[in-house]
Formats: sequence, structure tokens, C-alpha cells
Amino acid sequence: MLKLVRMEGLGGRMPDQLSGGQKQRVALARALTLHPKVLLLDEPLAALDVKLRKEMQVELKALQRRVGITFIFVTHDQEEALTLADRVAVMNLGKIEQVGTTEEVFERPRTKFVADFMGAVNFLNGFVVRPEKMRLRVTAAGDAVEGKVESKVYQGETTRWLVRTADGKLLTVVEQNDGVPDAVSRLREGDAVWVNWEKRHEVPLQ
Repeated sequence: MLKLVRMEGLGGRMPDQLSGGQKQRVALARALTLHPKVLLLDEPLAALDVKLRKEMQVELKALQRRVGITFIFVTHDQEEALTLADRVAVMNLGKIEQVGTTEEVFERPRTKFVADFMGAVNFLNGFVVRPEKMRLRVTAAGDAVEGKVESKVYQGETTRWLVRTADGKLLTVVEQNDGVPDAVSRLREGDAVWVNWEKRHEVPLQ
């Protein structure tokens, strides 16, 4: 079992000599000694730092493939669910709101709760548009909504914009940072801007 969780040679260590990730592997090895048909993992990575958590996500997915049993993984972290799962069930107050593949639940949420939980925060007249599907323009182009930049947050790979429309809606737009300066990248808080998106990216909600 230690070999299975990549800890061969560490069997003689005491618990206080193990890292957080190693302790998680020991817990998995203990559970797997019973040869279960289904393994329930309830927020197993919650106490780990971000870097270790991401490493353990990869380890868990590889481990599940090696042992070939069903893992039921409980998490409140959307990115973690998308990274680990083949199928996702989104629950609200003990009831399942939607079940599907990671792509189905992320791209085609059925209800406002699922859309909001998966980070699709732009609700517009009966449908939702994900922030990364929207685009900023300094001039009107096609179907577009006019507004003003309320905030701009640089996040490394992306920049997250909040735009307040004329009717008071707050839209979130996530743009990839490609390193090429343009008119949009030079926008500042208070500047007028246009937000547009393609019709095919509108997702109607139940």
C-alpha cells in the first residue's frame, strides 16, 4: 500500500516526521487496505496549502486510475472538482441540482444556483454568460452593452474586469493576458467601455 501511494521506504517514520501531503497519503493507504468498491473522500485536501493541494489533486487522480475503483470526492472548490472528476453532482441544501460531465456542468449549467456556484456570474434576462466568454471593446461592435470600468484586477495569466452597465448591472469579464498592449489593456477605472459576446455562449436557465 505504501508503494501504491508512492511512500515506499518511509514506513518507519513517526507521524510528526511526515509532511501534510504524506499524512494524506497514509490515510489513503489505510482506507485502501480494506479493498473497498467505493472510497468516500470528504474534503481531504482542505487543510493543505495551495501548492501542495494541486500536487495532491494530480496524485489522487493518478491513484484512482491505478486502483480502478470509484472515488466519491466531496469538495466546495469548483476548480478541484473540475480537475478530479469524470462526473460532477452539484448539491444545494441536500438536493442534487445537476449531474453531468465536468464540461456539461461548467459550460451548460441548468439553474441559477449551478451557474453561480460554477462561477458564471453574468445573469442577463433569463440566461447566463461566463466571464471568459465576454470581451471588452473600446468601441461598439456587434451586439454589445455599454458601461464603465468599475475595477481591474491583474491575476497573472488573466485580468478580471468589473463593468457597471447603464442599467446598473455589474458584469465580470475575464481576459487572457497575451502580453500585447492594446486599447483595452490601457483602460482604467471610470473609462467608458463596451462588453460583447457571441449568441452561442448564452446559456438559458431553468
